[in-house]
Amino acid sequence: MPKNLTCFISHNSKDKPFANRLCATLESQGINTWYDKNQIFPGDSITDKVQYGLQNYDIFIIILSNNSINAPWVKEELRVAYQNRLSESKQKRIIPLLLDNCEIPLFLKDYLYIPFKTQSQYSKSANLLLDAIIFDKEYLKKYKANYSGGFFLNEVKVNLNIEDHSLCSISETFSITPLKKIQKITKDFVFDGQLLSINFDSGQISKNKIRANTERWELIFDKPILPKRALSFHLGYKLRDEFRVSQNWFYTIDSPTRLIEFRITFNKTNLPNDFRIKYFQTLTKMKEKILKKKIINGDICFTHRIKYPTYKDRFELEWT
Repeated sequence: MPKNLTCFISHNSKDKPFANRLCATLESQGINTWYDKNQIFPGDSITDKVQYGLQNYDIFIIILSNNSINAPWVKEELRVAYQNRLSESKQKRIIPLLLDNCEIPLFLKDYLYIPFKTQSQYSKSANLLLDAIIFDKEYLKKYKANYSGGFFLNEVKVNLNIEDHSLCSISETFSITPLKKIQKITKDFVFDGQLLSINFDSGQISKNKIRANTERWELIFDKPILPKRALSFHLGYKLRDEFRVSQNWFYTIDSPTRLIEFRITFNKTNLPNDFRIKYFQTLTKMKEKILKKKIINGDICFTHRIKYPTYKDRFELEWT
């Protein structure tokens, strides 16, 4: 199984705040980074660690700034990157990021750089960088090839129908684009109540209990799905006593997802007084955002759309 795509981040320590943010952005997409803060620890040989990183990257990202252009370590790392770039057996890509209006090294003058000169520019420039990495033909085969089944989730639509505290039905519709040939998808299902029924409209389900209230489902398609062929499928199930103890529900996504939509329907005779959604973004640490939603005629609809979602997004639906 191939290792995930890896980027070496060459920078000067004075640009550490930007490098930290860049590393988090790349890691949030499941792109491995060789970054000294995360790779070199007390007692390690700095030279050995850097040498290993320079032998095992796919893409060399250099942060160009007034701090870095004359820094000895950065110049030495760039020299090795040049050698790797010219070697037939070790062709490696170099992507310059321009942090300041600095003098660009001679051998990088004809490289198309990505500007990161202002804070407001970061999101747009980060998307350009991710596009250059993820959708490059040379790297697409490796990117996410061994991660979450090797596919993008174009969209997920979840309908949660809460008939009362003792009974609920859940319907999930997925649209995926595989990056490699696949015939099954793994889904961990966590529940507090009793699973009454389950339906998968595109094949068979194999279930294995991995913890007291957790099952691992293998959704096995009737026939293999070819790379870059979009496919939609439906998964539905019913639960008893899921919300008898607590009035909340978790939903986790493990693949890059363009759009997620929740539609929650309550029985009109048992409407909650308050409802909110906690959105957790998993990078190097949890970032929580609380989204309060109004209940209209017993229905709540929430749509989350983003060009590049994180490696693992988690939603907690909570009501009283």
